[in-house]
Amino acid sequence: MKKFRMARLLTTVLLVMTMVASMSACAPDQTNPSDGASTPGEASGSGENESLRTVTFGLQTATNSLPFYIAKEEGFFEEEGINAEFLVYTSGGAQIEAAASNAWMFGTGGVFPAITGMLNIDMRVVGSCMSDDAMVDLWVRPDSPIAQSGPGHCEEYPTLYGTKEDWDGITVLGPVNTTGHYCLVRALDAFGLSLSDVNVTNMEVNSANTAFRAGEGDAIISWLALSVDAASEGWVKAAVLSEVGADSPSMIYATEEACQDPELVETVLKVYYETAQWIEENPDKATDYYYDLLYNNGVTATKEECRAVLDGIPYHTLEQSKHYMNKGEDGERYMMHCFEDIMDYLISQGSYTEADLETIKELDLMPDEYINAVTLE
Repeated sequence: MKKFRMARLLTTVLLVMTMVASMSACAPDQTNPSDGASTPGEASGSGENESLRTVTFGLQTATNSLPFYIAKEEGFFEEEGINAEFLVYTSGGAQIEAAASNAWMFGTGGVFPAITGMLNIDMRVVGSCMSDDAMVDLWVRPDSPIAQSGPGHCEEYPTLYGTKEDWDGITVLGPVNTTGHYCLVRALDAFGLSLSDVNVTNMEVNSANTAFRAGEGDAIISWLALSVDAASEGWVKAAVLSEVGADSPSMIYATEEACQDPELVETVLKVYYETAQWIEENPDKATDYYYDLLYNNGVTATKEECRAVLDGIPYHTLEQSKHYMNKGEDGERYMMHCFEDIMDYLISQGSYTEADLETIKELDLMPDEYINAVTLE
């Protein structure tokens, strides 16, 4: 079974490399050609850390990775006996490909890369980070018929702008097979439309933003710092993924090797959620750290944009994460429901099959024993 999964990694990773794992909104390719990642700061194998256990993390230039970054900078990992080393990736595909060669033990990212990791390398999801879908948006110009019609024309989703007639036939700029593309599908479905009723120009979000500024297209897919920028331009937020019936959380990954040490997994989770609390209590300092994480890895953003993103997407509490990870009355994990919804979308796009979805459900690589063992001070 594992040989089969590893063989499929070469094909499926090409798809995921087009997705923006964890929504690294404006990340250029700054990775080291030898390993697909950059390692900010000095190597941490120095003498003063010899008494610590070295654990490698695969991070993204996104807020879901920020608690791990801050935990190292503030010494929280050292307090737990861990010497944290980071590999920072600018795409989910490169991140998951590296995990296949045991480059890292823990990471953060979204549902799309997690699907590839589960199907090919038995990667686990051990906790949730935040609901990234709160800042995955579709934007139109203020003179657009969609904007002019305003919200309130869809009873099920009252914040959704426009009417069926307004959306029919528009040209949308942005990356396909991403959470932003999924947002478009959900918005169209709300009006009884489908992708065949619109034109989608496939391009990454930075290019879409530039083209939209130049007058191309009728709507753009955007997220995170670029959504903050879109608002400052006076563009109108026509749809938000979290407000059109979707739940696409980012999550904490652990490799099969990492999960052989339950105490380590529990410690890493404890550090993550305690640091997330620290971020809520220290927003100014957290903003500086987020800016540093981006700047040190080639991502351009202002501190104001960093702060807006942190304010716009609060971290899940430990209890919220337990809700995602544990089984409900229907016998299924809430996190699995999120995967099923997105897999249905990917199946409709021809990216996966129903058999892949059944495999994800049968593998159930979402162990809850680690998160349930965590308690915070």
